[in-house]
Amino acid sequence: MRLLMPDTEEINTSKEYAMLATDCDSGLNAELTYYTLSPDFSISPHGTVFPAGRLDYERPNHLYEFVVMAVDNGDEPHSGTATVRVRMANVNDEAPEFSQTV
Repeated sequence: MRLLMPDTEEINTSKEYAMLATDCDSGLNAELTYYTLSPDFSISPHGTVFPAGRLDYERPNHLYEFVVMAVDNGDEPHSGTATVRVRMANVNDEAPEFSQTV
């Protein structure tokens, strides 16, 4: 999954970026819970991804990458993973400054 996110994105933003995995089982076995170990992003048990803190456009390649795992609710749980790549978009939020006073 690839996302383009502005560098002004706030924590717990009103924008939702949702992961969606499917499971061909039925009933409780088909219910999924989502997890990530990313220090930069959080995910709700239902798959909504949001920044865990302020994101930095200046990071290498302007890119964050992390893995999301979906786990079913079976007696012997099965899981699947997906890699998420978030490319930062630089937003014009800085005013020009002169290095010397005139």
